[in-house]
Amino acid sequence: MTRPPLGARLPPARTRSAGSLADVVRLALILLLVAATTSCAYFETDEAHPAPQTPLLPPTSESLSAPVDLTPATAPEPSVTGAAPADSTGTAPEGGSAEPVTGDSEDGDEAATGDSEAGDGDGESADEPQLLQIVVVGELLHSPTAFTQGLEISDGRLYESTGARADRASTLRELHRDTGDVLRLHEITEDVFAEGITFVDDRIYQLTWKDEVAFVWDPEPEEFAELERFEYEGQGWGLCYNGHVLVMSDGSAELHFRDPVTFERAGNPVLVTLEGEELPSLNELECVGEYVWANVWQTDLIVRIDPVTGRVLAIADASDLGQPRPDDPNAVLNGIAWDPDTETFLVTGKDWPAMYEIYFEAAGDPNEDPRRLDP
Repeated sequence: MTRPPLGARLPPARTRSAGSLADVVRLALILLLVAATTSCAYFETDEAHPAPQTPLLPPTSESLSAPVDLTPATAPEPSVTGAAPADSTGTAPEGGSAEPVTGDSEDGDEAATGDSEAGDGDGESADEPQLLQIVVVGELLHSPTAFTQGLEISDGRLYESTGARADRASTLRELHRDTGDVLRLHEITEDVFAEGITFVDDRIYQLTWKDEVAFVWDPEPEEFAELERFEYEGQGWGLCYNGHVLVMSDGSAELHFRDPVTFERAGNPVLVTLEGEELPSLNELECVGEYVWANVWQTDLIVRIDPVTGRVLAIADASDLGQPRPDDPNAVLNGIAWDPDTETFLVTGKDWPAMYEIYFEAAGDPNEDPRRLDP
């Protein structure tokens, strides 16, 4: 595999101990379940939605529960082993006001999922997620006034979506991949609260929280030229593209699928569960291989989800990242981007002054990666 070169910008890597992960997971689940029972935000109905037939969509199952093949033909096969970086996502809120299901503040974004499958050999039940620990490779700059809603890497270039209203506008920006410096910044003049982003070929798709519109941008012009826009019902939180369909979160415990050509719904939502219980507040998403990584809003959990069954297969505790954090309850973990060149993730939080380059390994596994050593 390709690893990033060891350089002066990389401090000694560090790992998150697995000792308290189980307790963290259980506490987070309790808090999320309480929040879910008291929230009243938008959730889509259970009515069936036939999948549009476009050249970019694979056949769907007879039940229309989800596309049969959710794996991009050329996607890398991520692993979660001792020294090999695997997939991940940042966790944090998204949205823009004080409302239940989308959170009570200026956010309300996605959930995190763990990764574990039956037959892993760990003695865990089929429904119990694998516990992962986070290895930090290095730190990059991040604007302390960027209310991060989406983070994405395409062709080695790093992009960020930020959400805001009133005194600070929503933005779309390009960042320097190795330093985090802002290279280009486009303020969205409309009064919308921007959310997650993803790339479909050479176009950027950007959601909005409650404005029910998705923007499509050409990333090449200095000001990011708008190409078209789509309307949709309900809230938009996280978005990723698996090579066939768009995967979208709305702050609930469901993943939704959309046609990248028409933005119409493709199949029915998939309910995400952790140890048999619904996992609400799914936020920023990242599609890597056949899995979806997600942040769980207002927690420090990052999870890996099977988008066909909805099961959380693996889970990581990111509470050590971004410490000490800004003195603002909205400054939560949010934003995750997979870099196929380095096989690492970039994660950050809302208004955090730093981004972190990380990978995951099974909790308790020895780490012999040379990047853990002092440069």
